[in-house]
Amino acid sequence: EELYQFLIGKEFTPLKKVVQEILQETAAETLEHSEGLDFNQFFDFLFIYRQRDGFAKAEVDRFRRGFNEYDQDRSGEISTLELSDIFRDFGYRISVETLHHYIDRVDEDGSNQLDFREFLRLMRWHRESELDSCKAVFNSYKVTQEGSEGIPRKKLKAAIEELGAIGDVSIIDAEVEKLPKEMPPVDFDVYVHAVDASRLEYVRQEKKKAGFTDEELQRYTESFQKIDRDGSGSIEGKELLKLLEAFGWEPRSKHEREVLLERLNTARKRAREAEAPKVSADDSAEFGYWEFIQLARELNTLHEKAKEQAMNQLMEEVQFNQKEVNQFHEVFLHWLHVDEDEETAEKAKELDHSDAGLTRELVRRVVRNTGLSLGPERKELLDSRLDTLEEDGKLKFHGFLRLMRWILDSDFGEINSHMQQQKK
Repeated sequence: EELYQFLIGKEFTPLKKVVQEILQETAAETLEHSEGLDFNQFFDFLFIYRQRDGFAKAEVDRFRRGFNEYDQDRSGEISTLELSDIFRDFGYRISVETLHHYIDRVDEDGSNQLDFREFLRLMRWHRESELDSCKAVFNSYKVTQEGSEGIPRKKLKAAIEELGAIGDVSIIDAEVEKLPKEMPPVDFDVYVHAVDASRLEYVRQEKKKAGFTDEELQRYTESFQKIDRDGSGSIEGKELLKLLEAFGWEPRSKHEREVLLERLNTARKRAREAEAPKVSADDSAEFGYWEFIQLARELNTLHEKAKEQAMNQLMEEVQFNQKEVNQFHEVFLHWLHVDEDEETAEKAKELDHSDAGLTRELVRRVVRNTGLSLGPERKELLDSRLDTLEEDGKLKFHGFLRLMRWILDSDFGEINSHMQQQKK
């Protein structure tokens, strides 16, 4: 109990299976005789526990495999977009902007790249947020029966479903059925294990969707079906090119066509790994639906990389570092959803905002919120600048960054001295 309380004090949520595993490695004899740990055993335990960031060895090994798979240049580091791919493989749909904020918390050297140690720390932080959700649901369902505190077996399915992490209730049913019909209330560790096992199975079954939401998948399905007129579930070369053209992905040179052929086989390989049905043979003239979904994921990732490169170039132009860009993005998102209720606004932050923008009136509210007044002269000056930055009547995020740089460089409304006074 003292060991658990110590770990909780270090901002970990200790799970029994992890604690028992490391105790078995460091103090097996003491564990067998139910004795206390001496200093050396405690030191060894804590060293390994921190080294693994509170994860079981098998979990660390899984994270290492995911990290190595996407560290394609073997630099020992991964970028934001590579991190996005890993999270998607693990079954999480998280926007690139949100991942930048995650990286901010663990990127000790400020490189905007993560080595494995930093990556593991990020996974720990993300895991703690998951466990916080589990605790909240567990506490709302727990009862006390004959001295045992936990969730009654008959309510376990509802308690797992309430987390919203597993989209197929039949998977939850199957996991609950593995437990004895007659048993004491399920404690927190058993509850977390059931949630994790259900999630892993759900991710395995969903892998063929390549991380797309049902709404995104529906869009691709409709486009594929328009081309696949005979409903066979596969299309040929010319049809595939027509489909790619609809998304702006068609190859425009001989080299791009050669690269596309390689990507088709890669998509087939990933579709097979995901256990998708009816996968065509490599170099085949036909190309199936689930192979197209895997190809769409790769082409989407390339698009995201292009956006990331454009943002890096913009950061050089406006001379803001990644942390400052993240802070401005928080401000941008806040005002983008300022008139929505808190729950809706929080969910909306996970969406892609690349085409979203602030109206001119919202921009004025942002400026006024800094404490500056907007008299006729300042308003005219601000509007003149917005005329050069807005797209389709709205200020998108890259325009917002350029506006912030202009405000600071021009000392608009003497904002710099105003900010200095606020700091004091």
